[in-house]
Amino acid sequence: MSFQKQSLLDESSKSFAHYQSVNSHDEDGPSSSVQEKHHHHAAHEYRPHPLRWYILSVLCILNISNAMAWITFAAVPSYSASFYRTNDNVINGLSIIFMVATVPFGLLAIWVLDTHGIRAAFVAGSWLNFLGLIIRYLSTFSFVRDLHAAIYVVYLGQMLTAIAQSFFLFSPTKVAATWFPDNHRTLANTVGSISNPLGVLVAFLASPLIVQKESEMPLMLGLYIIPGAIGCLMATLCIYKGVPPIPPSPSAAMAHEPFFTGVKKLFTTKAYVMLFISFGAGFGLFSALSTLLPQIVCAKGYNDIFAGICGALQIVSGFVGAAICGIYVDATKKFGLTGKVTFSLAVVFACLFYSASQLKNQEILVAASIMGFGFFAFAALPISYELGVEATYPIAEGTSGGFLALSGQVQGIFLLLVGQYLAVDISPEDMDTQQCSVPDTGTTTPSYSSTMVPTTPGPANNPKDLKYTMLFFAVFSVINTFIYIFGVRTKYYRLIAEERERLADDSASGSGNADDDDDKLPVS
Repeated sequence: MSFQKQSLLDESSKSFAHYQSVNSHDEDGPSSSVQEKHHHHAAHEYRPHPLRWYILSVLCILNISNAMAWITFAAVPSYSASFYRTNDNVINGLSIIFMVATVPFGLLAIWVLDTHGIRAAFVAGSWLNFLGLIIRYLSTFSFVRDLHAAIYVVYLGQMLTAIAQSFFLFSPTKVAATWFPDNHRTLANTVGSISNPLGVLVAFLASPLIVQKESEMPLMLGLYIIPGAIGCLMATLCIYKGVPPIPPSPSAAMAHEPFFTGVKKLFTTKAYVMLFISFGAGFGLFSALSTLLPQIVCAKGYNDIFAGICGALQIVSGFVGAAICGIYVDATKKFGLTGKVTFSLAVVFACLFYSASQLKNQEILVAASIMGFGFFAFAALPISYELGVEATYPIAEGTSGGFLALSGQVQGIFLLLVGQYLAVDISPEDMDTQQCSVPDTGTTTPSYSSTMVPTTPGPANNPKDLKYTMLFFAVFSVINTFIYIFGVRTKYYRLIAEERERLADDSASGSGNADDDDDKLPVS
């Protein structure tokens, strides 16, 4: 055996030594057979299960439905404020509540994923999401509105869907690691991760098209129940087990750290802490931009429909970027380099968007910059999740990925609150062209002219300009780019562990392949 491979085995043995006493869990409890795999160098069988694509499709549908619930009102903020007789800050709260709920309930979701498994998480989340969607629709009933309780009822429904979000948002890394072979993990993580932005895309496009007047809000909320009901049915009736009978890869068969031990070790790993801070900032930035996008562009004369188109372009380009980079990283395993390049370019285009959004009649520049941001930001999302797993293995994938998403939600709250605080009144020269208000009738499509008048007294009647918010977002993004580039340095411990297992299998089977190919060794 070559010196390089012997060094690899020696090094991985050190990082792997504490596996021996760790119990592995699925829905049925501890599995002693998993521990035995670490003690016996017998050749093991690894085979992907056909059900993996169904599991991934259920995750995608649930993520899409939940993201549609998140962006429902942010896509049509003026009509939402008018329908519920409130102001823009209260409507923004319907999106912020998703991020707030992630903090306490995200910890619960991570624990459920890594202790009770994928099926338990999917069933619990799908029912919470479905019930929340129904309660939101009840807020449109006349007897609820007559009692002046509509806004409270819609908040209750939105809270249930917000609690459900963590069960889906934290799952892609776990699903990819549990059900997919190592050459498809990043791609599976990509598909699961971008299904959430796909739901945002659907809501950005559908909400302004459905709601052309205030009275059409109930129709939109009723239609959004359908994907939630489908996902709930698929998760409850058709997923019978959270793990495949035969593991798809060596790491899927290996033991992981117990939950609380893993959480402690996460935050003693420097590379993960740096990723936790910087990736969370990027995730939070996407959340804040998705929530505030119509309000960002309306001050310079861009209406809700254009904002919806921008949101759609951002996500469609993001699908392309994520697919290309996901395939590339699956083939090359260059998680760190690819993550840093995509994250940096995403921030470059984000800064360009911040500048373009402050100019009038620059539709092409605004759209092109948000497309560039989407292309690279979406590519960085699943790659960063996988990088987090590599940096902290054998900590469970749901734990490392879940806390990264949790960081994003917390920082999203911070950015939204600061963004609203920094909002200023629209300047007199922009007042004639701003499109942040709704018409006085509430029954026709907005004309977005200077004849717009308030529908209710209060803050909603004083349109805001988010130019200082954009400046703060730009500075915040650049700082975290440097943290990502210079702070996230790690070896790929999961790849090292899998290569160690592969070499042991080759040695046990007498295939003689253990000395053949130094180029296949994972590198840091």
